[in-house]
Amino acid sequence: MSERTGLEEDSQEFENGGTRNRRHVWAWYALSLGLVCADQLTKLSAVAGLQDGPTYLLPFLALRLACNTGAAFSILQGLSGLLAVVGVVFGAYFGWL
Repeated sequence: MSERTGLEEDSQEFENGGTRNRRHVWAWYALSLGLVCADQLTKLSAVAGLQDGPTYLLPFLALRLACNTGAAFSILQGLSGLLAVVGVVFGAYFGWL
């Protein structure tokens, strides 16, 4: 009777459909979806709550609404169409991998 190594088990599981790998992928998809939803909810909350002006949490700490129309630090500001196309292309490429 031969004992199988973990590597052999992983390779056989991969050949048989890789249920464990699929579970990990779906867990990452669920985590990503949850983070995107949390991000959008905080943005909606900020727009709704800070439109009338800053909210002071402490005398020296205030929340202010500021919108960025570009990428990080307003890079490519005003070129949102180009940013969208580049994002879709990169998303499709990495999704295909």
